[in-house]
Amino acid sequence: MTTRDRIQSFAGNGKKVAPTFSAAEMQRRLDAVRGYMAKNGIDSALFTSYHNINYYSDFLYCQFGRRYGFLVDHDKATSISAGIDGGQPWRRTFGENVTYTDWQKDNYFHAIRQIVGAAKRIGIEFDHVNIDLLNLLKAEFPGVEFVDIAAPAMRLRMVKSAEEIAHITEMARIADVGGAACVEATAVGVPEHEVALHSTATMVREIAKTWPHAELLDTWTWFQSGVNTDGAHNPVTSRKIERGDILSLNCFPMVAGYYVALERTLFAEDASDEHIRLWEFNCKVHDRGKELLVPGKKCSEIAAELNEMYAAENLLQYRSFGYGHSFGVLCHYYGREAGLDPEHVEAAARAVATGEPETGRTGLGPLPSGVFRTEVLPGPPTEVLWDHVVADARRTFSARGKVSDTGRAREWRNGNLRVTLEAEGADASRLSLQTRRQERARMSIGAGVVGVFALLSAIVGSIDLLADGGDMWSVLLLGLGMLLGALGLGAEQRRWATLREEQFADVARRAAEAVETPLPDARQREASPRLDLDALPDLDESSDPVSSRSRTRS
Repeated sequence: MTTRDRIQSFAGNGKKVAPTFSAAEMQRRLDAVRGYMAKNGIDSALFTSYHNINYYSDFLYCQFGRRYGFLVDHDKATSISAGIDGGQPWRRTFGENVTYTDWQKDNYFHAIRQIVGAAKRIGIEFDHVNIDLLNLLKAEFPGVEFVDIAAPAMRLRMVKSAEEIAHITEMARIADVGGAACVEATAVGVPEHEVALHSTATMVREIAKTWPHAELLDTWTWFQSGVNTDGAHNPVTSRKIERGDILSLNCFPMVAGYYVALERTLFAEDASDEHIRLWEFNCKVHDRGKELLVPGKKCSEIAAELNEMYAAENLLQYRSFGYGHSFGVLCHYYGREAGLDPEHVEAAARAVATGEPETGRTGLGPLPSGVFRTEVLPGPPTEVLWDHVVADARRTFSARGKVSDTGRAREWRNGNLRVTLEAEGADASRLSLQTRRQERARMSIGAGVVGVFALLSAIVGSIDLLADGGDMWSVLLLGLGMLLGALGLGAEQRRWATLREEQFADVARRAAEAVETPLPDARQREASPRLDLDALPDLDESSDPVSSRSRTRS
């Protein structure tokens, strides 16, 4: 029987496409997941839903009966795709890609096995993985504990970044274009589907102009008329518009997995007095709802007041659903599905309002392999501020590094050590510092495993020797020595992580001070001592011992 490869590689098949978001933004998302994993002892996270694969990888898969995934561990992030899709998943994934073939039914799990390594605790999406898939995962990975990562991953998505807000704002413009096209095509005698097709085509063409590198996928328009307007999600039909019909237009552009919605009520040529009365009252409720949407206000409180308005007009019985919904990845109702508690929303809002930094370590418990810090600064990302941040990073880490500008974020990078600055709204900046040291972490983990194994072996061996009258101390001391060596490597990793945390805090503090305190003018800066950039080394964060001990403090 002819055998076929279980794994294929499409890496390098074409060029990586222009990403939807900057590398700094995508790395921020992965660092946030890894921070949660580190705190909860999770070795790897296997995302399987459209929503999270798209959010954390910038890759939107097309299933067609095959399984897909995005596996995040403490060192790398890898999409898992079917060979039928060729190199498209690799070109669009922020990270690496593994492709499996269809020739054996378990090749999907074989692909996971290639990258999951010796993970013993894997996070999966409990709100997406069905019982069949869960049983298959347990059978393929005996001894592995599967824990829920769905709700925590969703909470990390609750507060939109500046790049997300800019993206969604532009998409709202696309929805307006679709709404105008819908009105343009509406006339008595025109079928619903013709109105919907014209609106959809207009939006797709505008998306193609605005995002020339984007996939043109799943933008559509719902258009309902007459009796078909009695349900919010009634599909488009071939019913022809009649004079006096209530019309409902719903435009849903999708770009890179993000949806927005434009929803409006129209009338075909004529509207009765009663229709006008109800329409005007709905507008009144809508306007009051906008007035109530202020920081600190709970959605339940807003809904209660709006319900009272409808009840006063004897109209509440006609409201069969809630008020409004979220915008985000792939569907406009996922926030409800995630079952997020109000305190999670409030906590996320407090973090944004107060500018509290997000800090943490990645890695396995006492063996950290990465450190990150994200802080919101009270000022825009000016040229002067960026120059200050770069100079400070070079002094702090004693490394020249490289500077790049994506247009959305600026980055100083030296190996795995990165400092990024980007806009956070109109008058604030997001400063992100992150580093990884995966090779040293693997050595520490390996040494720790060996050490523990040696100690256990020594204890068992000593018991046997004691029973036989032999010298147990030499065996026991050997095991203890190996264990102490492993612990020493782990301690070195922790010292490195502590140093980086201190340095990150110093850089962030001085950046905040630079925003609040006017920096020297050009002449003063020119006269101040300068670094000899050519003399600075390139710091190898992946394996270098703790040698950069600069703690430049003001």
